Order: sequence, then C-alpha cells, then structure tokens
Amino acid sequence: PGAASIVLGDVGEVHLVDGVDGENADRSPELTPGANPRPRPAAERNGDRAVGKTVQRVALEEHLVTLGPDLGEATRISWAGHHRGVSESVRGRLLVATPTLYDPNFFRSVVLVLEHGEDGALGVVLNRPSETAVGETLPGWNPLASNPGVVFVGGPVSPDAAIGVARAGSADQTEGWSPLFGHLGTVDLGRDPVELPVDVQNLRVFAGYAGWTEGQLDGERDAGGWFVVDAAPDDVFTAEPARLWVSVLRRQGGRLAMFATAPPHPSSN
Repeated sequence: PGAASIVLGDVGEVHLVDGVDGENADRSPELTPGANPRPRPAAERNGDRAVGKTVQRVALEEHLVTLGPDLGEATRISWAGHHRGVSESVRGRLLVATPTLYDPNFFRSVVLVLEHGEDGALGVVLNRPSETAVGETLPGWNPLASNPGVVFVGGPVSPDAAIGVARAGSADQTEGWSPLFGHLGTVDLGRDPVELPVDVQNLRVFAGYAGWTEGQLDGERDAGGWFVVDAAPDDVFTAEPARLWVSVLRRQGGRLAMFATAPPHPSSN
C-alpha cells in the first residue's frame, strides 16, 4: 500500500488524498482536542508572506501537494470539542467577512463554502491572489486558469496543499472530477487535464483552505463575524478579486450594501 503521508523538509508531515476513490481518501490530520485548526498567520512563519495584504508569495514550486476531488472524504477530520448541531448548512454559499472581523487571515475576505456538516466546514478564500503563476507549479493546467492566472491563497490550513475548483460541462461525478453544486466542482490536479472525461471551462487553484471544527462556524456567525449570502456564477473566477468584497456586498442591496462603504478601520472614519 502507498504511504498516507509524506514529509516535506521543514514543512512537516503532509497528508495526501489519492483521488476520488483512493485508498488514502479518508486520511486527514488529527486535531488537538479543542484546538482551532487555523495556525498562526503565515507571515509569522515565512517572511515571503505579508499578513493583511492581498498579494502574497506562496512557495509551492517544490512543495505542491494535490488534494483529490472528493472533498467529502478529504474533510473527514475527527473534530474534537463541544457538540452542537449545524443550524443550517451554508454549503455552496459565500461567507463575507463583516467589517469588524480583523483576523488578518480573513480581513475583508469572501469565502466559498465547499463543505458544511455536523463534523465542521471547509471553504476557500476567493479574494487572496498570490504572486505565483499557475504555470510555475502546474504548467499543464495553466491554459485553463482564469485571469489573473495565479495561485490563490485559499486559507491558512495546509498551505502547501492545492485544491482545484473548476467549472465544467458536466454535473455528473466521474474519475478526476467531483461536482459540488451546479457545474462547479473540484478536479484532480495530479492528472493531465487532457485525460479528464469532462470539459473544464474555468479553473482556480487554491493553496490551502479555511477550516472550522464542529459548531465553530455557527459560533462565528452568531458572534457577527460573517454575512452569509448567495454566490454568483462568476464569483470564483472573477478577474478582479480585489473588488470582490465590495461588489458582493453592494449587490445585496439594503443594509448589507451599506457595509461596502465601511472604512478599513474605525480610526479611518
């Protein structure tokens, strides 16, 4: 049997998911009981990352690990902590950071929720482009990468793992392609795109993801950390990620649209 994890220098042990039905598809890192899965801001560990800035440099050239497309399996983490049922699944919707969420990993972020259930939630930040071109790490996928054609920082969890979110012409699961909602799904970046049995129309590559333990996301929503809104078809592949937070709020109308004019910090008011 193949190894369920590999060691990448000082990155530590990285757990792998082999694919849709891979033998390691149910492997994922165990969390310390009661621990928040989000690590220290990356800039505290790596001088190439700038906390709070939209553009960052991600070092994936030698440490690219591809998560398989079956996120339902990939996110089976043995979450520890208090037991609280999920009030309402927000899978497929957007989490928009409220103006008072100052965590540098999520300040003015827009997160697409890929999975949300009793065990926790997983999503990717849509508006954190890096300076690393997709062609530097995944040259075969570069022609399919939507503008601006760079790897996006999907979140602080497993920053050396890559998730490919794509739009394809099929909503049926097949080898190397797992639909999430509508024609949006995840692709196996370890494959050659010409080998996929689906026509990939758009692609966004994310390094890392955002993760919440059981009940944690509900708690953050109750505390006023997130607005939950519907996603538009092109939010994932926007060519202007720096404007996404404002544009998503503005299109809501009413009270939510007013938050789009909030200053970056109360002292700026």
